[in-house]
Amino acid sequence: MDWRFKVALHWLISSAPLNHRIQFAFQRLNGSFPVSDHILEEIIGNARRHAAVLGAAENRILFEFGAGWDLAQPLVMWALGYRRQVLIDVRRLSQVWLVSDMAQRLPNHGLASIRRLKRLAELSSHGIKYLAPADARATELAAGSVDYIVSTNTLEHIPFRDIVKISRECRRILADEGTLSWIIDYQDHWSYADPSLDRFNFRRYSERAWRFLNPPTHWQNRLRHADYVTLLEDSGFHITRAEVYPGEVGAHIVARKA
Repeated sequence: MDWRFKVALHWLISSAPLNHRIQFAFQRLNGSFPVSDHILEEIIGNARRHAAVLGAAENRILFEFGAGWDLAQPLVMWALGYRRQVLIDVRRLSQVWLVSDMAQRLPNHGLASIRRLKRLAELSSHGIKYLAPADARATELAAGSVDYIVSTNTLEHIPFRDIVKISRECRRILADEGTLSWIIDYQDHWSYADPSLDRFNFRRYSERAWRFLNPPTHWQNRLRHADYVTLLEDSGFHITRAEVYPGEVGAHIVARKA
């Protein structure tokens, strides 16, 4: 699909009431949900990257912002032993049928899973607390109350000023010996729909021009790796690992309180 057509479509969706529901309907028609096995393998790979740097899972509390429609990442983290989780999203996106579908598919990938759900509230019986709508800039969680903080392919959709507030809130709620693990996609997301585009096509445009090509339902901040490292350090974190993927298409940043 020509990316400019998709830009126009997203601007149209953005102007409608309940635009996130309309967006989901289009994504489902386009085959984005339920996610393919290929995408699920990528999700599992990212979860394993997080787990490799977090440490012990038993009796630890994991916090994730940007949990998503199907809670795939949290369910995989649960399968990897992180049985106490607090999840938040700016909107109540998750749908019980998608979460249940994901739960039923994980055993096919060699992972344990929760039982099929009838209501999202049943997640609590598995140690998963899902809060939405909720604000990652001001979570209302107690200071030092979580051991691990993860985020996967979410931060690139958040404005810089809000990421600064999120990183400060992360430091506040993270335990002194806790670990933060962020995986970020640095690519122009329009290139996923239009293979003719360079992966960093969005760098060609001025801030003024980009405003017209960056609709709210597919918003991208265009921040680079150094921006994330700097804002974390300015928020009181010490970077313990900064793995930049080949071609700077993304990165895995790990940090602890400075």
